[in-house]
Amino acid sequence: MDINDARLALARKLGADAVIDARNGPFHEEILRLTGGEGVDMLLEFVSNQDTLPSSYRSLKKAGRLVFVGYVPEIPMSIMPHELVRNEFEIMCSRATTKQEMQETMNLVAQGRIRPIVDQVFSLEDVELAFYALRQGNSLGRNVIAV
Repeated sequence: MDINDARLALARKLGADAVIDARNGPFHEEILRLTGGEGVDMLLEFVSNQDTLPSSYRSLKKAGRLVFVGYVPEIPMSIMPHELVRNEFEIMCSRATTKQEMQETMNLVAQGRIRPIVDQVFSLEDVELAFYALRQGNSLGRNVIAV
């Protein structure tokens, strides 16, 4: 799910079973359609704003997990407590990666089991350009600073 045509196309190219253009309205409607009304087990919330939060928790199946990865500072979460209790939702937040988890991830990359998607490589001298690209939000993968 995204609002960027290039990222949606990349997801298709990489083998996504379905892609959802979130510009087309509340995305939970499409998720429910794709899951036969059941919803998803887990949803990663990277934006966490007033447009995405209601659809995020409405996309979950009973006892589903909503994981906050990103957020917009100072935007409150609008959800009714009875929705959490009645649906047995689990809400979690991401945390920093441990050194061991980073090593395990790098081992998976070395084994070819996962492949990072690198969009652009910047020199250390061009670090400001890297931050500019990040702020623009158009990257199709990770931007890397080579040292």
